[in-house]
Amino acid sequence: MSDWEFLHEMHDLGYSAEEIAYAAGCGYPPWDMPYILEQELSAELKELESSRSAGEISHDEFLKKKAEILRKHSA
Repeated sequence: MSDWEFLHEMHDLGYSAEEIAYAAGCGYPPWDMPYILEQELSAELKELESSRSAGEISHDEFLKKKAEILRKHSA
């Protein structure tokens, strides 16, 4: 599939023009969103863990920021 064939597939599946325009702007189809969000969550948590391991943030700060990240991703 070419880089933009998913836009035609979205049209064929009944997505609205606004949804197709959004997908064209971000470069991926909506059915990839769960995987992208999972990767973003994993990267944020890994970066936070690195900060804690390096002593850049305290354990309490780590727990607070981790809760914020998880809350943001669960919304």
